[in-house]
Amino acid sequence: FIISTEGLVLTNKHVIDDATAEYSVVLADGSELYAKVLSKDPLNDIAFVQLFVDQDLSKKPSDLPVVTLGDSDSLPVGSKVIAIGNALSEFDNTTTSGIISGLGRSITASNGMGSADKLSDLLQTDASINPGNSGGPLVNLNGEVIGINTAIAQSANGIGFAIPINEAKNLVETVLEYGKIIRPMLGVRYVEITPQIATQLDLDLDYGAFLQDDIASGFRAVVKDGPAEKAGLRSGDIILAINDVLINQQTSLQKQISRYKPKQKVDLKIWRDAKQITLEVQLGEFEVE
Repeated sequence: FIISTEGLVLTNKHVIDDATAEYSVVLADGSELYAKVLSKDPLNDIAFVQLFVDQDLSKKPSDLPVVTLGDSDSLPVGSKVIAIGNALSEFDNTTTSGIISGLGRSITASNGMGSADKLSDLLQTDASINPGNSGGPLVNLNGEVIGINTAIAQSANGIGFAIPINEAKNLVETVLEYGKIIRPMLGVRYVEITPQIATQLDLDLDYGAFLQDDIASGFRAVVKDGPAEKAGLRSGDIILAINDVLINQQTSLQKQISRYKPKQKVDLKIWRDAKQITLEVQLGEFEVE
């Protein structure tokens, strides 16, 4: 779906994984444009495509109809939504309706050709999402895009998933500014703490992100010379919150970091040696493919 008047399109990474870098796109009115993949983010299964009016890819379109991006964080379970897509790659502009059935879901999504992505913090909906719908918008009753249709549970009826649009908003800004996805980076390796993990590892707290070196595999909890190391984080720390937002099973560290921009400063609440401290970190830049 188109998000800028100059033809920047937001869709699923796995939709275009097997496409060439240059191909054609047919709009709802039947007109044809040409396109080039700008950037893909495997972490969120999101891709950006630039449209052009000529096959030489030299002229961008103008005055295209564009969507309005909504706020996926404010969605309560039960919200009515509409899924739009090219069902079965045959029925153009198909719409199905339903509700938001769940929040914060995690799945392993396969493209049917041997590759798979682990996705988290997804919206669950009972609006029918059929093959061909992937990459299409999930909209609320105000016509605002609140998700990107991505996958279904094949062994069930009425269980589909969409990437929350707030996961893409900062990525949109970096693509518009730099022409590619640049993600914020903290530079840590961690274990998400649950009550079970806390008991297993004998931790003081049952929530947060536990930074732990993996000696056997040679992985450090804190990336050398990365933003976290420069701020003073070390193995054994537990990240409790980012700018006062708690890190728990509903709000992952990865999800919270993605809400910020590269080079932005954030305050981390850390549990270290049985007491709480606060460290300021300037996030780094990670350039996606």
